Amino acid sequence: MVRRTRISVKPARGRKSKGTKQRRRTKSSARGSRQRTEASEQLSRELQEARGQLAATSKVLGTISSSAFDLNAVFKTVAESSGRLCGADRANIFRFDGEVLRIAAAFNAPKRLMDWLEQNPIKPGQHSVVARTALERRTTHVLDVLAEPKHTYAAKAIESFRTCLGVPILKGDHLLGVVLVYHLQIQP
Repeated sequence: MVRRTRISVKPARGRKSKGTKQRRRTKSSARGSRQRTEASEQLSRELQEARGQLAATSKVLGTISSSAFDLNAVFKTVAESSGRLCGADRANIFRFDGEVLRIAAAFNAPKRLMDWLEQNPIKPGQHSVVARTALERRTTHVLDVLAEPKHTYAAKAIESFRTCLGVPILKGDHLLGVVLVYHLQIQP
């Protein structure tokens, strides 16, 4: 006696063909490769930025060690390094004498502006980025000085500042001065 057995082949549930798996692996591999490339480029940019910061710090420290009592040289180096690190058009260092802020050093500032700043020290207040930074003892960023109604300091008539960043120089809670970096055009 012969038994007949029916064998039926049913497609397996949840299983994909080898071709589908291979396509997924290829897409996943390409996506992973792209992500690794982007991550590598990001790390490269960060490394370049860190090298720039290290070079600026090294230059400032070198100036400090070589000119132990020449604060003007130190201030000029800090102004230049600040301007370059921020990609700014200009940078100024102001020293606070207890009443007003006086220009101490500048990077890339025209002589006309320097002369004007020397004759017009800045009292802490709301009338300029430097004054506000000194008053509030915190970093101040103004996207467009010309659109800022509180900014009444007349230096903007001597040179057309636009985007400004003021950073206080503090020793504890005691104000020593302000670093101002700025662009001649609106830039974030």
